[in-house]
Amino acid sequence: MTSPLRIADIVVGKYLAAVTVFFLTLLITSIYPLIMNFYGYIAVWEIVGGYIGFFLLGACFIAVGLFISSLTNNQAVAAVATFATLLFIWIIDWVKQGIPTSRIAGLIFAGILMAGVTAFVYFNLRNILAAGLTGLLGAAVVLTVYLVNPLFYHGLTIRFLDWFSLLQRFQGFAMGILSLNSILYYLSFCFAFIFLTIRVIEKRRWS
Repeated sequence: MTSPLRIADIVVGKYLAAVTVFFLTLLITSIYPLIMNFYGYIAVWEIVGGYIGFFLLGACFIAVGLFISSLTNNQAVAAVATFATLLFIWIIDWVKQGIPTSRIAGLIFAGILMAGVTAFVYFNLRNILAAGLTGLLGAAVVLTVYLVNPLFYHGLTIRFLDWFSLLQRFQGFAMGILSLNSILYYLSFCFAFIFLTIRVIEKRRWS
């Protein structure tokens, strides 16, 4: 909090250090496919794709952990919260199978999302008026969309979880398919959580 360095430099430096450690440990495991190659055929592109996908997946997980650690000064709380969050992300494809797909369920989910956005605005700005206007505007948008096109909310929760699923995009890498969309998604995911981490720490630093 008292460092003369910019918060962004500290956060990015810590993130890159963690990613580097993860990359080195991943690099060590590449010895096994090389050894196996001497004793028979191995699916090279599937292995390469799997490594690239796993590295990007790990980079996203590290970004999430970094963000959660910025929310608390207690390392134990940060560790437990990170584990719970990553576990949910890991099993999100199984969770969505039991989620209702009705329009009402989608409408309720949209309301919950808007409530989360409103809370985020309030905790960042500490301005009740701005948070209230955000909530009212969000509620108006949700209701307007429901009146104009109620079918939009059918299966909305499933579509949202599909978009948020990290493992679903990993499947292509495991088959040796390097998708530019998936790579950009992973990189954007990391950038978003790094940005949020910087914002949270900056707010705590000057509050």
